[in-house]
Amino acid sequence: MAGLTTPDGESLIEFTINDISTEVTCTEPDPTAPENGSLVALEAELEVFPGADDQYVDGEILNGGRFRFIGEDGETFSGDLATLATYSCIPIADLLKTDIGEGEKSSGVILLDVPAESGVLLLEEPMSGNKWEWEL
Repeated sequence: MAGLTTPDGESLIEFTINDISTEVTCTEPDPTAPENGSLVALEAELEVFPGADDQYVDGEILNGGRFRFIGEDGETFSGDLATLATYSCIPIADLLKTDIGEGEKSSGVILLDVPAESGVLLLEEPMSGNKWEWEL
């Protein structure tokens, strides 16, 4: 579990990446092919606590467009990981709903379109500068 807290230690947002899979099977009738290489699925849980809005924190922290990919060679991929393929592969109802407000929870899949099946996924929260990494 990871997240952000107030300076007093009160939770603003918490999230957990429960599983990461590089074997994604699209179930939608007309999926778009990955632009960057292949899809990665992150099973996630998200909770936003009261007071988050006052600190400019929201569920969009887990928006697929905020992730970056770093290859095994240490080079950061410059493309977008949230391509059309990440929204046309599985039912929208199965995707993590990130536009949630205070007192709400969400769980679902974050799909990312990555250039390689091994490397590091990096998520950075711009206001605090906090960073989290997951190896593929």
